[in-house]
This record gives sequence, structure tokens and C-alpha cells, in this order.
Amino acid sequence: RLHRHWYEHSAMGDLLGGDFRLAADDTLYRCLDLLLEHKAALFTHLTDKWKDLFNAKFEVLLYDLTSTYFESDPPFPEGDKRRFGYSRDKRFDCVQVVIALIVTPEGFPLAYEVLSGNTSDKTTLKNFLKKIEEQYGKAQRIDAADAFRKAGRTEQADKEEAERALIESYLPAAATAAELDEAVAAALAETGATSLKQMSVVMKAAQARLAGKTVDGKALSEKVRSHLQ
Repeated sequence: RLHRHWYEHSAMGDLLGGDFRLAADDTLYRCLDLLLEHKAALFTHLTDKWKDLFNAKFEVLLYDLTSTYFESDPPFPEGDKRRFGYSRDKRFDCVQVVIALIVTPEGFPLAYEVLSGNTSDKTTLKNFLKKIEEQYGKAQRIDAADAFRKAGRTEQADKEEAERALIESYLPAAATAAELDEAVAAALAETGATSLKQMSVVMKAAQARLAGKTVDGKALSEKVRSHLQ
């Protein structure tokens, strides 16, 4: 229904010379495969247009991650991004992919990336920013505390660092390697699993034992996998 409403309330029909069936949802999905190889060029073109039409600025960028899960079981083909990891949907029994997105404060998207489902959140930002700077150039983004300290405003710099430390104090502590090993061992004993086909069951049991901790999904899945055949 959404694609039909969009088609009928835009100029697409006049431009393409046909009715809404030209933009049926399955057709649009198939077109995405064709667009993928032009992704970088498409975003560069859109960014230039936003600068001209909306005077968009790119000094402040917003970055977020989400995930989507699949009710399917491994093993998958080599290179498949569906993996077990930290599930925002609380579906630790399902494989997933992680989706990273960078937008401007006005909501203009600059880039997205589909990552392996076992990608740790804390490892993504640095590499993603590198890609942004390679494509669009390096913006003048600096850390507020560093800027204040270089300017001799130590009191303001201390305040910034204190606020950052306070925020970090509310974040869940990361699970240690020993805690991962303990959770995996307990999950294996609880489930009696021995096969890779039972990996989702073990992952779910291990995640339950690590509740309240920040878990590196890739490290956990590798530990589980090493015990199954």
C-alpha cells in the first residue's frame, strides 16, 4: 500500500509513463541489487544536491546502529553476514545483520552499511567515520574537552570530561573474557548441545546468563562455535 500511495502522489507516473505496477514492492526490491554498485556515487550526488537546495551542513553527524533478525539456521554460505550477536529485539536465538546509518541533524542520510550480525557496536564508529571522510572529505570535528584544554580553558575542559565520565558510568559494564567462558560453559551444560545446529539455543542460554552486561556478540559466538561441531 505504501509504494502505491507514494507512486500515485509523485511525478513518477508521468516520468515513467505507466501505472503504479511499475513500482510494485517486489520490483523495487529487485532494483536495489542494481543500485548497490552505484551506492557511493548516489550518496555523493544526493549530498551535493542537499548542499545546494537546503544549505545542508555536515559538521555535526548523528550515528546509530540497529539490527534485523532472520528466523533461519546456520550454516550459511561463506561471506554471509547473518550471524549470532547482541540482539536489540531480544531474539538471541536468531541470526541477524547489523545496520549502521549516519545522518545530518536535519535527517539527510550520508551513508549506511550492512554489517555482520556479530559486529560489536564499539568497533564500528572509527571505521565508518574513515569511510565518510574518504568519500566526503574530512570535516572540522573536534572533541570539546580537547578544544577547551588547548584554549587554556581548563575549568570548562574538566567539566566536559566529568560529564562524559558520568554518562559512561551509567553504561553497562562489558563482560570479561572469563565471564564469557563461564556463561558458555554453563549454557552448554544446561542445553546439552553438541552440534552447530543447536548454536541458537546455546547463544540464547549464554546471553541470559550475561544479562546486564555489554556483550561482544562476535566474541561470544566464536566461543560457542568452538565447542560445537
